[in-house]
Amino acid sequence: METMGSLTNQLILDTNILINLEKGNSSLINSIDPRSTLHITAITVFEFALGETFEENQNRLDNYNTISFKKDDGILTAKILKKIKKQGQEIEFRDVMIASICINNKIPLKTENIKHFERLKQFGLKLID
Repeated sequence: METMGSLTNQLILDTNILINLEKGNSSLINSIDPRSTLHITAITVFEFALGETFEENQNRLDNYNTISFKKDDGILTAKILKKIKKQGQEIEFRDVMIASICINNKIPLKTENIKHFERLKQFGLKLID
């Protein structure tokens, strides 16, 4: 497996962060180290493409490195979902898919949905405020 996370200043952006960056949220822009390499996941591409304005300018995603959802991510997603279900909890499967990509690539996630992702820290997810 690739060790992308071994490089410094890498960050995976959750869909809500990407949307707010697209809106020009200056406080959010200022909170990201300009030396960071910004990634999005294939899941974020899917979620972003569902948006109403996506068809107007699809090239705007070209500014981000897209990390695919691979076999190891699928296996980890299934393990996490099974464990969370056994705990009697529910979670959006796309959030778990994004988290699995982050965990397997050892890259932290920047999200505004801390509540959604907080319980995935037990599986190795690192969150950035």
